[in-house]
Amino acid sequence: MRFRLSTYSKLYKKIMKNNLEQFCSALGDLQPNNSDHLVADLYDIVELLDNEKNISSIYEPVFNFLETYPEEDVGNPGPLVHLIERNNPEHIPRLVHSIKQKPTYMCVIMLSRVLNSNLSQEDYSHYLSLIKTVSESDSVDEIIKENAKEVYDFQIENNS
Repeated sequence: MRFRLSTYSKLYKKIMKNNLEQFCSALGDLQPNNSDHLVADLYDIVELLDNEKNISSIYEPVFNFLETYPEEDVGNPGPLVHLIERNNPEHIPRLVHSIKQKPTYMCVIMLSRVLNSNLSQEDYSHYLSLIKTVSESDSVDEIIKENAKEVYDFQIENNS
């Protein structure tokens, strides 16, 4: 069967949309407490997007998942982080929002990875300040605070 370019383009967009929708649906349906192999399940779900270029529509569901299940082992850093970081630096505004809204261990790790990348001094200072805020917050889980403090101390020590 032969497709005209415009027909192929429409078909490709439909398939792409379906992959993005399938990913979001599968992630939303995933119940970590019912999964014996959460990281493997996440790799299977992420595989849906192997050929996708624009994945910005999945940021919200991924960060919601991380915020909803902050204590679950999603890998280190795992498939969700690798997926999100594929579109570096486009994911950073949503990452910052997540850390301000509900800091999680994995989001602190992601921001640490951002701090280790090539940033302007202004961005570096802003993100480092955010990590410091998390490390000093009374409303954040102690483990997350400790992790944020370690990230902060590492950055200060290595960039002095």
